[in-house]
Amino acid sequence: MIAYPAKPFPVTEGDARCLLCQQPLAGEARVRLVSFEAFVKGKLEELAKAAEARWAQLRDALPEVPAEDVFNERLTTLGLDDEAAAKAYRRHREALQTRNDAIPTCDSAGKLPPAPTDELATGLNALADTLETQAQTFDEDARKGDKTEVKKAAREMEARKWLSEQKAAVEVEFGRLQNITAIEEARRLTNTTALSSKKAELSQILVSDAFIARFQAELQALSAARLQVELVQTRTTKGHVYHQLRLTNAKIKAPMSEVLSEGERRVVSLAAFLADVGGIEASTPFVFDDPISSLDQDYEESVVARLVALAKTRQVIVFTHRLSLLTLLEAALEAAGANVRVVSLNREPWGSGEPGDTPFPARKPKAALNGLLDAVKRARKVLNDTGTADYEIHAKAICRDTRIMLERLVEDTLLNGVVLRFRRSVQTDNRIAQLGKIQTADCKLIDDMMTKYSRYEHSQSKEAPVALPPPDEIAADLVTLQTWYKAFTDRPLP
Repeated sequence: MIAYPAKPFPVTEGDARCLLCQQPLAGEARVRLVSFEAFVKGKLEELAKAAEARWAQLRDALPEVPAEDVFNERLTTLGLDDEAAAKAYRRHREALQTRNDAIPTCDSAGKLPPAPTDELATGLNALADTLETQAQTFDEDARKGDKTEVKKAAREMEARKWLSEQKAAVEVEFGRLQNITAIEEARRLTNTTALSSKKAELSQILVSDAFIARFQAELQALSAARLQVELVQTRTTKGHVYHQLRLTNAKIKAPMSEVLSEGERRVVSLAAFLADVGGIEASTPFVFDDPISSLDQDYEESVVARLVALAKTRQVIVFTHRLSLLTLLEAALEAAGANVRVVSLNREPWGSGEPGDTPFPARKPKAALNGLLDAVKRARKVLNDTGTADYEIHAKAICRDTRIMLERLVEDTLLNGVVLRFRRSVQTDNRIAQLGKIQTADCKLIDDMMTKYSRYEHSQSKEAPVALPPPDEIAADLVTLQTWYKAFTDRPLP
């Protein structure tokens, strides 16, 4: 039963009573009760500290049991070859360790694990005596002989033993040092000063000599040698070699852009490009985007000749919107016996860049005749579907293109390409003899067709307009021209 369950002992305030005699606690009794409580607590604390100090003293006095790895290392050092004895020693150590580990938590000696017997300790003493005797014998033998060679051999053996034990680490370190040496050598080789000097040397051989020679040759081939432009090496900085195009022997130092025209600069750039790729052994095609833009007639013809020469060894792709260039290229390629394919890119309402037929003014007569016959078929369908008004729009275009085709027949077929409107020169080589095939009937047919289809190119009189021919009449004329074209081209010389 607890007298004051809600208050901590000792209770002395108010009408508290003594727990033994049940008498009210007076002032002096209260002081004695509090003093007694303090005495009891202080004494117990003192005893507890004394007990902890004694426990620490006894614990520290316990013999230290060597750790397992240390114990095994010591056994190896002793050179103990008896495996059964070694296992017994290990069990002895484990028993001691188990007993020492149980001491802190055990409340009586009877509950401790049993201590191992002293038999193994006696055996160890005997082994120690034997080893001591052997050591004394070895020392005596060492004093009797020359220890210098023995010590040298011992150090050698110790070094070999250490090296064997550290083999993996030594190999890793050796590889690391090799890598450091390789990196240092690579860093030395990539020094910008040495690299710049070597690149300058190579540039002198590969660029400043061979490339410059090719550049001058390309200027000559493009009829631009009179521009007096040269390629020179300016400087080499941090492995980069710089070159510059400049005017030869110019008394006034001025940029090329302030002296050369746009077309001349374009020719120089083209020469530099051809000189660069000309030194590369490759089979990739050349692609040119309007290479004769801003060029005059001399440069245009020279560029065409250079492109045709390139086409003999490499595929050449040329984009252009100039029919003059297309005409010159086709004529030059045909004369050189090279394969040529013309593809037209048309901007259509549904998109752009749609491949299509060659523009009509640039077509050869045979292709133009076939294209006109297809156009007549479409015009006939328009006439049948929507009537005369819509047909006349198509018929006028067909009549106009027929006249253009007749002019190409005169240039390419009748005159065998001796004179072309986009070419300044008159080509007579293996061409003029073909003019002997021309007969009076040929001239009359061309004259009649030119007269007939030229009428639709002019403004018509309001009083007597010239009616457009029907589809069948146009088709008949085109078939007549097809028949004549084949007969004329197959006709032998007289």
